[in-house]
Amino acid sequence: MGRVSQARAAENRERVVATASRLFRERGVENVSIADVMAEAVLTVGAFYKQFESKEAHRSEAFAYTFDDAARSWSTVVARTPSVYALAEHYLSSRPARYTCPILAIAAPASHSVPEAEPRATYAQGVESLYAQFCEAAGVNHDDAEPSGEDPRVTFAAMIGAALLEKAVGPTE
Repeated sequence: MGRVSQARAAENRERVVATASRLFRERGVENVSIADVMAEAVLTVGAFYKQFESKEAHRSEAFAYTFDDAARSWSTVVARTPSVYALAEHYLSSRPARYTCPILAIAAPASHSVPEAEPRATYAQGVESLYAQFCEAAGVNHDDAEPSGEDPRVTFAAMIGAALLEKAVGPTE
């Protein structure tokens, strides 16, 4: 079999990362193997090792993709209705598992890795990025040490916490 062109290799890599992102959200990171990802991406496991230097590097890239996907979704919501409340309503709405917030979907594996691990750093950057986006929707500079009015950290934490509880115990009234 011949070599794959650079363009095709880039397409394959993107497909593997996007597939991993979806599977991590649907099943949980710890329940997805390299073989699962590659089978869903319709590639061989051997192709994985040609694309990624390690499982950790792949996870980090998939985590970044997942956070970027969430950021795009949040941007669409805020562009349509520029309000932190519209963002919170969107965030708490029911949707398929493949759209689970990366803060929730990736928290456990990120917290179980060593602090210096690349996936953990990617997770921290992703959370910070979504929080900055949330603050922007709230009209608050997230770098302010003492924000005026309501502290956006409280609202952000409440939104994340409510989603976590609903994911754990199901919808409540």
